[in-house]
Formats: sequence, C-alpha cells, structure tokens
Amino acid sequence: GFPIIAWSIENDEHGFRWVIRNRGTGFAIIKKIEILLDGQTVADAKTALEAVLGPDQHLQWKSLPLIGQKIMPGEAVIGLSISDARSAAAFDKKLKQHKLEVNILYFAANNDHWISNGREVSAVGGMA
Repeated sequence: GFPIIAWSIENDEHGFRWVIRNRGTGFAIIKKIEILLDGQTVADAKTALEAVLGPDQHLQWKSLPLIGQKIMPGEAVIGLSISDARSAAAFDKKLKQHKLEVNILYFAANNDHWISNGREVSAVGGMA
C-alpha cells in the first residue's frame, strides 16, 4: 500500500489540535519532522509554542512523541493539543500572524520514503 500523510490544524469548542492523518492505503512510519516558523527552523513543538506566545505563558498543552510513530491507513493522531477553548483560540489567533510550515518525512513497508508538507506528498530518493 501507499501511505499519504497530511496534516491540518483544527480549532473548535474542543480546543486546538494539530492532526496528522494517513489518507493512503498503506501504513506510514514517521522518521523526521521539520517545523519552520516564519522561515526559521525550530527544534520542536514546545519551541514553536514559545516563539508564538512568548516563553512565560502558562499554557496547558499536550504533545505526542511522533518520531517512530506508525500511522495505519485511515488513522489520525493528534500531534499537539490545547484543550482549553479560550487558550486554544488565543493561540490560534497568534499562530495565524506567523507563517507555519511543517514537513514530515516518513516511510512505508517497502522502505520507500516520502515527505509531506501537509498538502502535497513527494517521493524522496536515495534514503536508506
């Protein structure tokens, strides 16, 4: 099967969620995630949150370790969530003032590698 990884941001009465879905027919295993905020690479979700909100915010959030995560066809995982609706709305508003890019490198059963920017998937050659 062929995995197709896509990600989206959802913000509603249940809070803020960064959702990663496998819309393909084969499983995907996440190998690397690159997060860019305003064109600058950030180390991880916590660093991105601090860059958007500032370091002294007492925001309650949860994230899932994604490297090595196996996502089955039709499955979705929540990479980051803010469950308090008011905090989620405030974060979402501030995030929209920035340019967020996330590239997810993943592989499948046959060891083929792809990279997804959330909208498009491209094959990556020469990976071992």
